[in-house]
Amino acid sequence: MRPTRRRLPRLALLPLLLAAACGSPPPLPKVDACALLTKDDAQAITGVPMVAALGANALTGGQKTDPGECVYTAVKKDDQRRLGLSIQAFADREEAAHVFELTANALPGFGGQPPQPVPGLADRALWSGGQLNKLYVLRGRFRLIVGSMAVENDVALAAAKAATTRVLARLPG
Repeated sequence: MRPTRRRLPRLALLPLLLAAACGSPPPLPKVDACALLTKDDAQAITGVPMVAALGANALTGGQKTDPGECVYTAVKKDDQRRLGLSIQAFADREEAAHVFELTANALPGFGGQPPQPVPGLADRALWSGGQLNKLYVLRGRFRLIVGSMAVENDVALAAAKAATTRVLARLPG
């Protein structure tokens, strides 16, 4: 009887052979959230001096954070305004749309109210105000989450839409 060790390497090669036969998925685009939504953008949108609190331009514990995330906060400590971007690239449009749909279905449970469609921004956009104050955006292979904290919900939505418009103009195809 032959030892099973000879079969394991062959089985381990199976996924590699299948991937080679089917072709590998296109590489995910590299994105830097702080390059897509800059501090100057955040200041122009909010109308107050901002500082990078999280992202590729901010240091946390001596190490750079996820380049797909960037958050700016008002310089004044008593000013609660924040503006942030989280961006995720997917292998293809279908995968991005699937994840966006899963997110959309989960939003009522987190935000306490149904998300509101925001037409005209990208392939699809949903605003989840209330406790979340986030704009969820689908464009091609990308899912964006633009968070906006402001005094009033309408102001937060307007800031998130303005930030999204700037980001989409810089987003690679």
